[in-house]
Amino acid sequence: MICADHAEVGGPDLLARTVADLLRTTITVHGRPVQMTASVGLATPVPTGDVRAADLLRFAEAAMHDAKRRQARGGIGIATDGVVSSATKALELEAELRAAIAGDGLVLDYQPVVGPDGTVLSAEALVRWPHPERGLIPPADFLPIAQRSGLLRDLDLWVLRAATREAAAWPEHRGRRCAVAVNLAGLLPGDAAFQSVVSDAISEAGLEWDRLVLELVETSLVALPPPALAAMAELTERGVRFAVDDFGTGYSSLARLKQLPAQTVKVDRAFVTGVADDPADFAVARAVVDMARAMGRTTVAEGVETADQFHVLRGIGVDAYQGWLFSRPVRSAGVREVLARGRLETPASAALSGPR
Repeated sequence: MICADHAEVGGPDLLARTVADLLRTTITVHGRPVQMTASVGLATPVPTGDVRAADLLRFAEAAMHDAKRRQARGGIGIATDGVVSSATKALELEAELRAAIAGDGLVLDYQPVVGPDGTVLSAEALVRWPHPERGLIPPADFLPIAQRSGLLRDLDLWVLRAATREAAAWPEHRGRRCAVAVNLAGLLPGDAAFQSVVSDAISEAGLEWDRLVLELVETSLVALPPPALAAMAELTERGVRFAVDDFGTGYSSLARLKQLPAQTVKVDRAFVTGVADDPADFAVARAVVDMARAMGRTTVAEGVETADQFHVLRGIGVDAYQGWLFSRPVRSAGVREVLARGRLETPASAALSGPR
């Protein structure tokens, strides 16, 4: 919204509040009332500066995102120098991230997923960005930028291709080939090209179909249209497995688990952290594991860091484990070393190999 005569309504601040109030209303969707609000970003030209319209729009958008991040719904954000500077840096980082994806400027670490005896069943690919000037940029800093700028699909595609290519070179481990797990947030089953993109990545890498696990959050797997379900079914028929990531968070429902087209359920680290001493976390973890087992799904516990957590999770029937207790993320060469030397040590395997 552009307004040159905002003084007529009391100035830009009051105008922004008026706009926010006008958009605060209740609408009816499928017979149910839904409360609607709007966050507003406000930017005004510097009196002595020469600001382009595109800059003003960008500053206002940055102020809006700042309002959404800092305030409750319906907040007002003002494009201060700090907000503008942050937006400018984010814009620069977005351009650099786009170039890094296109120019293979990213790398992958892998977090092993192990069975109770330490057998490495799979390894989850974790994208990293070693910036040539800024150093290693954490995913928490660049993933939101990828989301806001529409780069998540491109990022997913890069990770999928790189992970399948690197995993194809991993050696056998105790008579079997380790699988690789890839998180998807932008390349989703609802994408018309989903099946062909995944199939092409597997074929080009020379990876066995049953060595790829695709991890999606629960919300990506709810109410999928028939074409998306058909694409997943075709990939599953060829051997690809799907996992529900971070199950138990958001608006998860145990009853909905039976509807999700996935073979594995990952128990979120939010419940794993307190599973050994918090009755509520223990109850949620056990409910998820019991439900998954009853429906023929396997379970993986994320973020396992202590022996107590491991023993409790093993006691309730978790099938596989992932976390710093077993291994920190390593590069592909590190995965090959782990697979070559044998299983990782777990509290269970250490007890079996210790004095009797």
